[in-house]
Amino acid sequence: MIDTPARPDPDELKTVAEGCDLLILPSSPDAMALTAMVQMVEALHSLKSNYRILLTLIPPAPSKVGIESRRTIEKAELPIFKAEIRRLAVFQKAALAGFLSVLSKMPMPKLLGVVMPLSARRYCLDHPF
Repeated sequence: MIDTPARPDPDELKTVAEGCDLLILPSSPDAMALTAMVQMVEALHSLKSNYRILLTLIPPAPSKVGIESRRTIEKAELPIFKAEIRRLAVFQKAALAGFLSVLSKMPMPKLLGVVMPLSARRYCLDHPF
């Protein structure tokens, strides 16, 4: 796993894209983040890179911004994960307390069911933090 700045320079992007099997592009559903993500996708198309978009910080109902963003990305036929990461208070509380959200007071199976797909839940249960 390699973490880069929001918009790496072209040489850095090429190095990262060539050095990984799958490039995950996290993006919140706000206009500025989606615009930056589209610029990244355009650069990745020229590199013929394998990538997939991960929507993050999806606000809770009644907001429909997450659904609308997903529809827009799917309509553009861009690769996107089925799972998404919702904006939950547990993430902010855990950060303030100085530990991982999966170690919060919320029951682990309930938390993992909310924020992680089954394969990730299995990994976390088999590899405790």
